[in-house]
Amino acid sequence: MYSKIIAYFQNYETLLDWKELNGLVTKIINDKPKHVQIPGLIAKAYGCENEHVVAAGACLALAFSSIIILDDLLDNDQRFSSDGFSSVDLANMSAALVSLAFHTLPALIVSRDDAHKGITVLSEMMENVAYGQSLDVKNPYSEREYWEVTQLKSSTFFSGAFALGGLAVGVDLTEMGHLQALGGEYGVLIQIHDDLRDSLEVPPNPDWRNGRHPLPILFAETVKHPSQRRFKDIRESVDDPELLAEAQEILIRCGAISYGMYQIKTHYQESVQMMQQLHVKDIASIQIAFDELLHPVNKLIENLVDDVR
Repeated sequence: MYSKIIAYFQNYETLLDWKELNGLVTKIINDKPKHVQIPGLIAKAYGCENEHVVAAGACLALAFSSIIILDDLLDNDQRFSSDGFSSVDLANMSAALVSLAFHTLPALIVSRDDAHKGITVLSEMMENVAYGQSLDVKNPYSEREYWEVTQLKSSTFFSGAFALGGLAVGVDLTEMGHLQALGGEYGVLIQIHDDLRDSLEVPPNPDWRNGRHPLPILFAETVKHPSQRRFKDIRESVDDPELLAEAQEILIRCGAISYGMYQIKTHYQESVQMMQQLHVKDIASIQIAFDELLHPVNKLIENLVDDVR
């Protein structure tokens, strides 16, 4: 799918003329982000892979590229600026990619009746993700705010990704609603999965030092437990390997990791129930995507718990 998407981009005059943008998008897709595979997984589940699916993948790839470029700008990440691009360059590129994503819509719509639906799906995705980003950079410090940002950013993005797959295979309005709801749950699972992984990374993820609150760190800072004060004192000093190990041990012992796993399993079970509402020929391709979010986290946590013991 990745090579097909890159080839598809050669149909765009803007990308052919704007070689820096073309190179940057190609670099992002060559990293093989799993997210852009979602329309293909949806199509496979319905047994309806067609030319519209590549267009849906390309649309999602453009939207995804726009979002991560903007996200890296907001986080002051050097991933793209190290390629010689200024903040102004990257902001312009991000805006252009949103426009190109909308330009792709007609090629993925099976029926003209779905045209308005496609515009609505992509508009809501980009609008809500942008609003979620604006809240996220303020470093929300309550669980209510955490879930609000998760719903706006991750849940809305993946709801749209699943919907693009539905548009490409021509599902009806009711089925589209089921797909969007399932995509929303997938987005929540992705967010929690990433939060658990980031919190347990060695060397430390930047979230430790920049004031961000992935779910385990938020739990350890806001829920009362014997090591709460100690955790707050050392969380920004985790460049010291011993302090990082201590902080991550606190995450395990105070219940922060267990709480994250509880949330993953709860949302996973809800997702399984939602899958049963879909009228698909083969649910396996979708089911595997959800299962892949459980296994690595479980393995990582098992290793860490063994180390603590």
